[in-house]
Amino acid sequence: MKRALLCLICLFILQWSTPFWWWIVVVPLLFGWCFPGSAWTGFRTGMLGAGVLWLSAALIMMVTKSALIAGRVAAAIGVGRPVFVLAAAVLTAALAGGFSGMTGSLARRVFLERKATQA
Repeated sequence: MKRALLCLICLFILQWSTPFWWWIVVVPLLFGWCFPGSAWTGFRTGMLGAGVLWLSAALIMMVTKSALIAGRVAAAIGVGRPVFVLAAAVLTAALAGGFSGMTGSLARRVFLERKATQA
């Protein structure tokens, strides 16, 4: 849980200070690589960090003036309610962050642990 909170804080700072959305992939990947753990730990860290960040950002946007835009997007793609657009965005971010964290954890295992066993 501490890793997920630290990942969330790093993601928040980078999302706030830069215009790039893809930090939700890079930061969990680095967390999975730098902090050893299982693949599930990497997935959970990335999923919670990216998912909670995008959920909070989406909720803030829905409360402010962006609710009109979400309603129009929902109507344009035929889902009916803007909540489904919000859920799709959060699910996409959470899965991207989760799989990225898992990839970092598994890549660490492949590259570093194999190197240690060969030596």
